[in-house]
Amino acid sequence: MEEPGIRFPVLRCSDCGRAQLTGRWACRFCGGTILQEDSLPPEATLETYTRIRVPPADFIEHAPYVVLVARMAEGVRVTGRLVGDQETELPIGVPLRLVRRDERAWWFERI
Repeated sequence: MEEPGIRFPVLRCSDCGRAQLTGRWACRFCGGTILQEDSLPPEATLETYTRIRVPPADFIEHAPYVVLVARMAEGVRVTGRLVGDQETELPIGVPLRLVRRDERAWWFERI
């Protein structure tokens, strides 16, 4: 299930050096316009989550499922889904690892 060597893509500002989510034209921190592709390691921590029990029609067969916000290195936050037991207790701050990306989501597992 885990993709070998998976890393989280980011843009890094050439002016201030800070990492941020892709899809930007200017740095959200300093306004610099020279952004270069980079990546972060797969390790993260759980910031918050919600357990979806009554999903939209396209996700009925997935319920219940967890949607989470993970804090990656350098404070980059990403929304994703949880791999594994969807009913387990999830303490805030639990370590996570990015394991894959598909057309719908980034997927994390508990470490």
